[in-house]
Amino acid sequence: MVNEGIAGNRVLHDATPNVVRFGVNALARFDRDVLAQPGVKFVTVMEGINDIGFPPGIAAAAEEVSADDIIAGHRQLIERAHEHGLKIFGATLTPFEGATYYLPEKEPKRKAVNDWIRTSKA
Repeated sequence: MVNEGIAGNRVLHDATPNVVRFGVNALARFDRDVLAQPGVKFVTVMEGINDIGFPPGIAAAAEEVSADDIIAGHRQLIERAHEHGLKIFGATLTPFEGATYYLPEKEPKRKAVNDWIRTSKA
């Protein structure tokens, strides 16, 4: 088992320049962190809550994403995993009320992504 998780990472956008510890986005690092690992057979993805939560504040308002944007990013990860014969599992996005970047209007995005993860069979 290899854990390539980066706290604060996002599916669609790289780290804000002054917050480099969050790393490059999951789509950009998938080949390195997953496909290049010897013997990999399964992938678990738990990404997206920071895409919802960061803008505005930690990230630029221009990096605001929709649930559909996050789902499209997940679809890309799924496609790339399947192209390499890997089984991929999507973890639902955990509640984030109480986090510094929480706003009630962001909750419907989280619920929409989770509904897709639970029902799409992707």
